[in-house]
Amino acid sequence: QASAYLDGRPAVGESDLSVLTHVLWNSPAERPTVEREVLQLVNPDAKEALDLADTIDDLEAQLDAMAGQSREALSEWVIRKAHNQLAMAGQRLERLRE
Repeated sequence: QASAYLDGRPAVGESDLSVLTHVLWNSPAERPTVEREVLQLVNPDAKEALDLADTIDDLEAQLDAMAGQSREALSEWVIRKAHNQLAMAGQRLERLRE
C-alpha cells in the first residue's frame, strides 16, 4: 500500500509487490529465492528469462569444469547435453520475445 501511495495511486497493483523482496527474507542467503518468488507473481516472463540465464550459466560452469578434456569428450558433451538445453532455451526465449 505504501508503494502505491508514494506513487500517487489509490490502489495497489502487481508492480507494488516488488518491494516485498526487501522484507520477506530473514537472512541474506534467502533473498535470491524471495526475489524469484516475488518476480514470479509480478512478472512471470522476467522470472522465466532469469531461469534461462541460470541454465546457460550452469552450462558454462560445466564447460569450464571440462577444461583439459579431449575434443571427443567435449563433442560428446555438446551433442548429448549442451545442444539440447541451448535449443530449448532459445525456443523459450523466442516465445518470451513474442
